[in-house]
Amino acid sequence: MLTDYHVHLRPDDPGATAERHFTAANAERYRTVAAERGIAELGVSEHVYRFTAALDVWQHPMWRENAVDDLDAYCAFVREETDLRLGIEADFVPGREDRMANLLDAREWDYVVGSVHFLGERAVDYDRFDVWTGGESPDRVWRRYFDWLGEAARCGLFDVLAHPDLV
Repeated sequence: MLTDYHVHLRPDDPGATAERHFTAANAERYRTVAAERGIAELGVSEHVYRFTAALDVWQHPMWRENAVDDLDAYCAFVREETDLRLGIEADFVPGREDRMANLLDAREWDYVVGSVHFLGERAVDYDRFDVWTGGESPDRVWRRYFDWLGEAARCGLFDVLAHPDLV
């Protein structure tokens, strides 16, 4: 059975709102394409930093800029208005595992996707906080990324890890 659990209904565009993208019609559009491609089960896993509750985990400037949505409203939408599995893509932030656990444990997820988007204050995939302009050697960046990915796998917070090649 083919599955895809790493789907974001809301694009990363600055003007993309939850009201516009967390709709039954948008979810059905994804469902239709998945079915056409032979995907039997589809899950949505929005980025945790999109939700105000994530600010209890980390106060990175990028998270503060993007944390505008209500996590419980997202969960209710997926459960009540779609036939999608409910997930979340949660960042591994070393030293904040207990805070992330509190956020995750407070809700009934079908699955949690773990990811590493930041190495400290620098991002591997966000230009304004680009790790590649921080002065570290590429070897050190790659090494830290895979060390942190390994820590994410060992920490027990996540069911699966996303994009190990993101760096």
